[in-house]
Amino acid sequence: MPLFSDINTWALIALVIGLGLMVLEIFTPGFGLCGGCGLVLMAIAVILQAKSLLEAVILTTIILVVLGIAFLIAVRSAQKGRLSRSPIILKESIGEENPAKEELFGKEGVAVTPLRPSGTVKIGEERISAVTDGEWLSAGTKVTVAGMYRLTPVVRKVEE
Repeated sequence: MPLFSDINTWALIALVIGLGLMVLEIFTPGFGLCGGCGLVLMAIAVILQAKSLLEAVILTTIILVVLGIAFLIAVRSAQKGRLSRSPIILKESIGEENPAKEELFGKEGVAVTPLRPSGTVKIGEERISAVTDGEWLSAGTKVTVAGMYRLTPVVRKVEE
């Protein structure tokens, strides 16, 4: 008996829609709804189409290869392509926005915006997002970097 001797139309429709939903989930952020529905549809397609265990394994392998290729395209796009310019992709610019931690300790600057407790300070020529320990500081207040919270400098008012 030849493999895939007769193609079930409903299985083919479920497979195509399932693959489409999975690719959509790869390229767009979501709550997994598209991916979950795609996974269910692809499982239904395998169940409807496969007449033997061998056919099920072959069909599952084809699905995984197609999804793997889509994933590689998405990763490449996130690094260099159109997706890399999307505001939804978390970039390494978080580290670029604030200079290295060691360079900031002890440096003085001025609050550009009110710090309630977060805002913007200017240290040298750099405008940097910063937070206070909870104290509210008005714009124009002289500050010094006292520490770091994750990637964000923690500033304190300079006592004069």
